Amino acid sequence: MATYLKQSFERNSPKEINEIHQAVIEAGQKRIRPCLMTTATTILALLALFIFGGNIIKDFSLAMIWGIVIGTYSSILIATPNLLNMKIRKDNRESEE
Repeated sequence: MATYLKQSFERNSPKEINEIHQAVIEAGQKRIRPCLMTTATTILALLALFIFGGNIIKDFSLAMIWGIVIGTYSSILIATPNLLNMKIRKDNRESEE
């Protein structure tokens, strides 16, 4: 989602905070479902490995599940708001100069 948001900023170059917020909402609407669907299908496959796999595969699949959950969480709820804040601060600095 952060990549789509960055491309949207480059394409439209929003200057006002309302335009930036609109770009974030648009990115969320277009990218959140594919992101969550990919995460869900991958976790389902790894759960099958966890349930039916051997000891080594169980440890591997559990680590992968946690990595995917944390990665999805961070890309949606940490990286995107940080990117938004960086864009707003950058625009504020440019308008002050």
